Amino acid sequence: MNPEFNLVNSYLARAYAVNHQFDKAIDSYRIYLQADDLDPKDRSIAEQNIFYCENAKIFTNDSLKITINDIGSPINTIYSEYVPVITPDESMLIYTYRGNRSKGGLQGPTGKPDKYGQYYEDIMISYKLGDNWLEPESIGENINTSGHDAAVALSVDGQQLFVYKQSQKDNGDIYVSKLVGDIWSKPEKLKGLVNTEAWEGSVSLTSDGKILYFSSNRAGGFGGRDLYSASLMPDGSWGDIKNLGATINTKHDEDAPFIHPDRKTMYFSSKGHTSMGGYDIFYTYLSESGWDTPESVGHPINTIDDDRFYVLSADAKTGYYSSAGRSKNAAHNIYTVTPGHLGKRPILALVVGITEADGKPVEADITVTNDKTGELEGKFKSNSTSGKYMLALTPGNRYKIAIEVEGYDTKI
Repeated sequence: MNPEFNLVNSYLARAYAVNHQFDKAIDSYRIYLQADDLDPKDRSIAEQNIFYCENAKIFTNDSLKITINDIGSPINTIYSEYVPVITPDESMLIYTYRGNRSKGGLQGPTGKPDKYGQYYEDIMISYKLGDNWLEPESIGENINTSGHDAAVALSVDGQQLFVYKQSQKDNGDIYVSKLVGDIWSKPEKLKGLVNTEAWEGSVSLTSDGKILYFSSNRAGGFGGRDLYSASLMPDGSWGDIKNLGATINTKHDEDAPFIHPDRKTMYFSSKGHTSMGGYDIFYTYLSESGWDTPESVGHPINTIDDDRFYVLSADAKTGYYSSAGRSKNAAHNIYTVTPGHLGKRPILALVVGITEADGKPVEADITVTNDKTGELEGKFKSNSTSGKYMLALTPGNRYKIAIEVEGYDTKI
């Protein structure tokens, strides 16, 4: 068979899949696979696409009864918006943007201006007023550069932002920026063993600040990108790197971990498991015996295109994620899901308050310990300008909260 003619079968199969005619898509892929001279890589892709179509048939016939809304203007535009990062109380949204407001403008592969190039990633921030998101702004000159700068995670107290940065000199690493008043500091590369010469992209920090989950394509994994955990060391660096294992990781890519503040519920994206095409979103729970078998969030959240970066509000009522499979122009956009939790609902107590001294908001170090066991629950900071703090605690326990303000006695 003429290779160029046979390629039509692959394009036809994709067109059928886009229109949810999965049986016809499978038939076209099988005709495509009959060619004896088919490149092994192309053969593998076609076989994987048949697997996706088989999964899609199942999920589209049993769609979830949920509400998905385009987060809308002014967040979503004709360009790409993705990786939503929210505070637990949903008062602030930070996300990655790729469009005509990007600092570097149109650039070529080497990072030089090129009118035929593409926009590089920048980070935007928006605040909620009532039920509406305000006009987003650049997160600031300290973070956004002419290279790729993407928001990937936020600490529960909202005072640390984890940033993915990539330049022409590296494959991409994780940095952290701290909120000083109203200004985000210049990001510093994570200390320890998380970053390597390989690609490290998505991360998520547990509410107690002790464990960091991240994605990497370093050697020694199950294939492609895998999910790992890192533990906070006494010196503030990250070590004790562990692959999350074969229950979570497959020979395909896993990315975009999000650990809910309950520290047990995790969402992530995978091209393996029971994906119906590209990255699909899955959830799992951490039990005493390890991670449970991941379950797909199903259709209509998952599509035949990439669906990633699912995050969940502290009360589990709303989920946020980005998808290329729902927009009309193939751009990535941000969507909300109600109810946000799929499966068991996480149970969490969110404590929000303001630290004050002499009637004025002040920055404070907040240490939370279990009153019964004395075990450290977590260390948090309040904002130096507003004094606002957020704590995520497991209900049913008694806690001791120590608030330290410079120049004042510790308050418990």
